[in-house]
Amino acid sequence: MCAPCPGNSVKVYNIEPGRLKVRNLCRLGGNLRTAKMAGRAKSTKNPDRITQAITPTDQQSGPSLQSLESTLLAHSAQFEKVLQAILDTKSSLEGRIDAVAQDLNLLRVDHRSLAEKVKTTEAEIADLTPIAQGNQKQIKRMDEELKILWRRSEEMESRACRNNVRFLGFPESMRQPESEISQEQWLIKEVLNGAPSKFFSVERAYRVPGRPPAPGQSPRPLIARFLNYRDRDAILQQFRNKGPFKYEDSNINAYPDFTQEVQNQRNSFVKIKQRLREQNIKYALLFPAKLRVVMEDRTHIFTNPEDAWTWLHAKGLEHPREDEEGDEKWQKPAARKRSKRRTRGQPNVWQAAEERAKVLKETPLHMQSRNRIASGLEELGSDSDTASSVSTVTGELGGPKVTPRTADDL
Repeated sequence: MCAPCPGNSVKVYNIEPGRLKVRNLCRLGGNLRTAKMAGRAKSTKNPDRITQAITPTDQQSGPSLQSLESTLLAHSAQFEKVLQAILDTKSSLEGRIDAVAQDLNLLRVDHRSLAEKVKTTEAEIADLTPIAQGNQKQIKRMDEELKILWRRSEEMESRACRNNVRFLGFPESMRQPESEISQEQWLIKEVLNGAPSKFFSVERAYRVPGRPPAPGQSPRPLIARFLNYRDRDAILQQFRNKGPFKYEDSNINAYPDFTQEVQNQRNSFVKIKQRLREQNIKYALLFPAKLRVVMEDRTHIFTNPEDAWTWLHAKGLEHPREDEEGDEKWQKPAARKRSKRRTRGQPNVWQAAEERAKVLKETPLHMQSRNRIASGLEELGSDSDTASSVSTVTGELGGPKVTPRTADDL
């Protein structure tokens, strides 16, 4: 029997893990203590009184112990569930912590390897830095040499085309090797009027590479290479003066053959040439792309259009309008009156040029050359004597004299 507890209290003994065992429960109150004392004193005198004193307490303590025991059992079951959940969570966390620890170990290893690689790379960069700094001068020198070689290569390619003439209009039925022979005979007979030079010869004639056109379309240009550059200049001069010529019901036109780079450089002078024509200033576009301007008995040579515009602005001439973009928007100046005087036997250059312009309008290139031909017609018809109105200059070094404006415009 356990000792009495002060007040109302419950004591629990021997609590094992996962199981609660109540060994002794006692609930003592003031009435029970009084009943025991009375029982000891008067146990023999009045047993009914003792029963009356004990019965209320026993009746009150009995149900309380049972309810408390059931409550403790319910709480013990819940506690077991919570404890089991805690144990499961602990085991799960331990597994995850182990995995995280392994990952951290791997990260440490990777970090060490990366640190070593970074150190190695920094050392290599430190070794290469002076080498790279020393190579900068060499790279700059090689870049300059490459530009020089490129210019020389472009010049060689351009000069290789100096003896070439680009013919437009020859039918696709003309094939090699008949093209060289037939073209040479046709040029001698129709263009040169049967009076070729001593060494006149078409060295080679070939089509511009590309897919043959469909029926009804314009034929591909035919490139002819002459043995002598004087013959090439004579052919171009004849086409400028009397062209186009007929070949099997086809209109044939001839133009100089330039590389794409040279052609782009020459095209950059289009606007400046238009303005010079408007101001009636004599000029010539020399090979490969040099603009020669004669003004006030002085000759000026420009290698780029910017310098030419600067010179015109310094002379107080009008700068091109902002709305002018290319040849199509350029408005040609009013034509001067033609002189009716004409030297006897002189060919009617104006009429020939008009016929040539009409033919060019039917060709694929008429949109590009229409304004240029019109300007050339005005210059040719400005005076009675064409030779005195248009100064003859050399189109290339050592070549024959040609009229620069019609030559350059074409």
